[in-house]
Amino acid sequence: EGLWLNEGFAAYMEHFCVDALFPEYKIWEQFTTDGYSAAQRLDALRSSHPVIVPIKHAEEVDQVFDAISYCKGSTVVRMVEAILGPEKFQEGLQVYMQKHAYGNTETVDLWNCWSEVSGQNVAHLMDTWTTVTGYPYLKVVSEKWSDDKVEITLQQDRFLSDGSASSAEEAGALWSIPLLFASTGSDSAQAVIMDQKQQTFSIPVQPGTEGQLPWIKINAGQKALVRVSHSLEMITRMRSAIHEVAPVDRAALLLDAYALAKAGLAPLETVVEILRALQSEETSIVWGAIAGVLGGLHLLMEQLGTESEKGAAAFKEFVAFGKATVLKALAKVGWDSKEGESHTDKLLRASVMELLDSFAFDDAAVAKEAKRRFDAHWTEPAVLPSEYKSTVYRIVLLNGGLAEYEAVLAEYRNTEDNQVRKYPMFTLGAVADLSLKQRTLDWALKSGEVKTQDTFYPIGSVASNAVGAEMTWKYFQENFALIKSMYAKASPSLLAAMVVSSIGRFCTTARADEVQAFFTQNPLPTVERRISQSLENMRANAAMLSAMGKSKLAEAAYWVV
Repeated sequence: EGLWLNEGFAAYMEHFCVDALFPEYKIWEQFTTDGYSAAQRLDALRSSHPVIVPIKHAEEVDQVFDAISYCKGSTVVRMVEAILGPEKFQEGLQVYMQKHAYGNTETVDLWNCWSEVSGQNVAHLMDTWTTVTGYPYLKVVSEKWSDDKVEITLQQDRFLSDGSASSAEEAGALWSIPLLFASTGSDSAQAVIMDQKQQTFSIPVQPGTEGQLPWIKINAGQKALVRVSHSLEMITRMRSAIHEVAPVDRAALLLDAYALAKAGLAPLETVVEILRALQSEETSIVWGAIAGVLGGLHLLMEQLGTESEKGAAAFKEFVAFGKATVLKALAKVGWDSKEGESHTDKLLRASVMELLDSFAFDDAAVAKEAKRRFDAHWTEPAVLPSEYKSTVYRIVLLNGGLAEYEAVLAEYRNTEDNQVRKYPMFTLGAVADLSLKQRTLDWALKSGEVKTQDTFYPIGSVASNAVGAEMTWKYFQENFALIKSMYAKASPSLLAAMVVSSIGRFCTTARADEVQAFFTQNPLPTVERRISQSLENMRANAAMLSAMGKSKLAEAAYWVV
């Protein structure tokens, strides 16, 4: 049951060490849209599991090597640091290492060492975080603004991605939440603990600049694993001074708004209003969030576009909105790195480029430049940096045909280097021609050229759009016996990746029912948890799709800038 501490602490330390050695990488900011967000997505499902999970049989281990053990685990450790402060946090670790050198321990042994040096009951503070499935969202029950402070009352409840009501047991869960507040002109330096169902806080504020209203951001720095449902008043104030809000908090504001809207706990229009406020964004952390949210909206709007003429018109204008957003950013970051460019500048370019094949692959200038670099990079590799090589391949394949497909496939066949081979595997299925998509499926599963451990990559590339997803699911069902035999002796995590790659894009209740019926008739016990999580995600997306169809997002005019 101590698996989480081994893996979660290792994940924490990899970020801690990088931050200490290379602070310019801003690795904890990256963690917000990476590991932290992965934990939030998975732990918002009923099919998640607690951090501490007793392992009774060896084969159960694979199913808990997931974002809970690694990402929620590392976030739990980070919350302890926020509560104790860095000095007591490290002092407790020193006591733990000295006391238990060359021995075996349990989670409580570490809690006790931190309690010993800090005087705080760490075991009590962290109990719910590690023994109960899920995490809370904070709702603003009331707020009272004055010239120098705002008094807010917050309520905590378990957050579920589909917005379903909590059970009596879930409703009774109470987390000890370490909260930091950012406000106009100042940030809180020490976390305060919210350990009641409802709790009132008084936060000092300073007058806004140039006549702007003061603002506050709850859970500044994203130290606590929570979603925050800021009030409309709070969001309006932050939007008016959006670039005074720290980048990590701007990203969190958008990601929380999207997750809460998906759960039916906030208006969908709020997500778009925040996106509009971030049109001039220039930081990699926020662009990582923008890419994630635009990608999620694209999935649902694409489905909406298949259901009616009105939906098709709305999808067309949504794509135009996304295209304008991405091309504006591309004009700033450019295709080429610049002298003195930082690590985060490269991440920014990668996040912007990531969206080109979804929103701007048919833009004449983008298509031309992508093809130029694609053609040139066979003899001049430097013209196609690894940070957006996959994107360029997808753009070229979407606009091209057999010649481009054969060129990418030849790259796979002409090397044994997996670092080079990953680009064809990630992208071949993006090709527009349906016969070539079918060929990719057969190549992945039946050619013998692709290792079993890599098969899900090209399968996932075919399933990357609505048409390909339909083809992939049909292919999976028709070849289920072969797939099952291929993965019989492989790690369950590989079979899970194959399943998720084949069904992960669906977002309707009818499709969820179909998938559930198939796996009821054709069970895969070793990946049952992952199938349940995928089905839960589908149903949550279906609920959001239904709400989207009744919102302004389903109106073409809403997206016209």
